Amino acid sequence: MVVNFEFLGGEPIENNITCMNFKVDKVVFFGYNEVIAEQKERTVKFLKKYCEVQSVVFNQLARADLQSVLNSMRAVVKREIDKGNQIYFDVTGGESLLLVAFGMLSKEFDTPMHMYDIAGDRLVELNDGSKHSISREVPKRKIPMSLKLLVKMHGGKINRNMHKNSKVVDDEDTVDDVEKIYYTAKANWD
Repeated sequence: MVVNFEFLGGEPIENNITCMNFKVDKVVFFGYNEVIAEQKERTVKFLKKYCEVQSVVFNQLARADLQSVLNSMRAVVKREIDKGNQIYFDVTGGESLLLVAFGMLSKEFDTPMHMYDIAGDRLVELNDGSKHSISREVPKRKIPMSLKLLVKMHGGKINRNMHKNSKVVDDEDTVDDVEKIYYTAKANWD
């Protein structure tokens, strides 16, 4: 079984990007209570529906106690290793305390670590020379990003029932707002 250990952050793309690019069976998230409460439902729904992840697990961590974080993470990592699973660490979007913990555990368990450069749409493997690598050992796939998928990732839904028949915009303030949105989108089209 391929298991991806991951930070749970507030930005959904950072939580899902590895599973959108590799066939992962199980995702184990480490995060803080308020982020788990906010992200859990939509993250599980997205990963299971679009990425075909079989199991998603969330582990709450202390916010400012490195030893507690290490002990909690180590127990979970060891459990997956003892089951004979292939494990990978994804540090995309992580914050400092968890980055330190992942780095220490990666060295301790000789576990490959990676992150995604989301803007560049590329995997960055952080263990050059490691005998294990997600890019060599896990089947690749590409779930293309779309506006609809991004909205769903954030827990939303595009409602086409509110479509207006009239396309005329005659309010000058609205025209200015539409032009600002258009030029911002045009300048950041990618």
